[in-house]
Amino acid sequence: MNCDEFQERFIEDIEGNLGENESGFIQKHISECVDCSEEYRMLKQIIGDLNNQIDPPEMPLHFFSNVRRKTEKYATVQKKKRKWGFVASIGLAASLTVFTGTVIATNGFSSFTDWWQGFSAKENEQLEQLTEAGYAEPLKLEAISNDIKITITDVVADDIQTTLYYEVEDLKRENLYNLGLENNIFKQVGQYGERQLLQNAGYSYYSANDYVYKGKQTFESLISEDGFILASISELLRMKEDSIGYYYPEDPEYSVINGEWDFEIPVKKHEAKRFDFNVVANVKGIELEFYRLIVSPTTTKLHYRVSGDEAARSEFLIDSLEVNDEKVHNEQHFKDAAPNNHGYDRVEIFDSIYFKDIQNVKINIATLSTFVENSKEFTISPDVKNQTFEYLGNEISIANINMGNPTTFTVHESFTGKRNYTKLYYDVRDELYEKGVFHGFENTFTEGKLVDIEGNAFDYNSNYFLTEEIEKPLYYSTSTEYARKSYKGNPFIPSKLVIEGYAKTDFIDQSVSITLP
Repeated sequence: MNCDEFQERFIEDIEGNLGENESGFIQKHISECVDCSEEYRMLKQIIGDLNNQIDPPEMPLHFFSNVRRKTEKYATVQKKKRKWGFVASIGLAASLTVFTGTVIATNGFSSFTDWWQGFSAKENEQLEQLTEAGYAEPLKLEAISNDIKITITDVVADDIQTTLYYEVEDLKRENLYNLGLENNIFKQVGQYGERQLLQNAGYSYYSANDYVYKGKQTFESLISEDGFILASISELLRMKEDSIGYYYPEDPEYSVINGEWDFEIPVKKHEAKRFDFNVVANVKGIELEFYRLIVSPTTTKLHYRVSGDEAARSEFLIDSLEVNDEKVHNEQHFKDAAPNNHGYDRVEIFDSIYFKDIQNVKINIATLSTFVENSKEFTISPDVKNQTFEYLGNEISIANINMGNPTTFTVHESFTGKRNYTKLYYDVRDELYEKGVFHGFENTFTEGKLVDIEGNAFDYNSNYFLTEEIEKPLYYSTSTEYARKSYKGNPFIPSKLVIEGYAKTDFIDQSVSITLP
């Protein structure tokens, strides 16, 4: 394997989704290769904040597209441009649901547009509050190129993250455009010199104008207390509408629009409030030690540790913090335990409580997901397009096998309303796997079911906006489409389905009260 092929597997290794042999193979390489070691370190840092709070379900292909493109960019180590598509990692794809929506439902959503308008309105209210308090800087910086105007409307910076709000307007009134991420550069210039900012997440806002795209982009926290962000934007992506009214990028191979949009953005970093304490709770025999709360103008971080023999295979979902009888919700709604979770230190992300009286905080624990090791292997006949196996009383099928470059196939997991697991951990391998050859992914697309506490099921990909509406929702994966690339002219020939185990989820409904120092 060459370095590019190793780097395509880094995300899966960081997410803990590779087997012991494969992970060891990668770790051996990065211990010997300086370039790959640095790329691995950088990628781990970039997705670290995300992975500290994750293992929820996979997102629909189009949702928060620039987040996907950012992750795909780093998954390919910024060395080549690829077609826009799902990240080549189920684990990381799952992590992206941290952005499924922080809007709190008050009146009920009848459509995606209702949800999107509510989400955008709530974000606008938060921005107005930040502006009135002096934490957001209204800017209205404009640049025009190729009859497309980009406006940087506002900037907010604190100890946790840096956020730019922007609009992209097609002056010809023909198309809708979003920021591309492949060649756009954002640098901080301040007292410590010049440094490129790592991009975290992108959000899309509802716009009543068909030719104006509204969104925000978050970055890592600034090093300097004040200074400038130099933005050099050179590419945009043309958007198109899907069946439920959301806009997502067309294939960038055909829809990249180049130009020159340069900005010098003044910015000042604001201090977060940090509270250190030590409160221990026993939840289902597992010890949780809550030790830090960091509250910034834009977000809230809760730090805690998990102890005990089952800690590495357990994942808790803290769905909300309660301050003065008012709840602020976690930015994710599901968690599935993986074979090897992200260590004993965990971080949960919530809406900001910066402007609240936060002397007392109640931590509400909603679910406990546990990984259960239950390995099983099934032989795949590559010349049979559809074949079915049984696991835990459920049918697992490999369908639509089409050999080529890439080789494509779909894995289906039956779901009839109840199932013994929420997430299955498996791998489809070929004969070259035992020789240390790992075929890269081209695209992966996953579907699933959103299920409420009463057992009512909804198609997740077209109803994810109902997440805030449903009481105690769980996510069940049902179908994943794969595309595996050839290796040195050798096509991927599926020969084996290897199941490592599964995650099961239990409801907890336990609260922990904390008095802040």
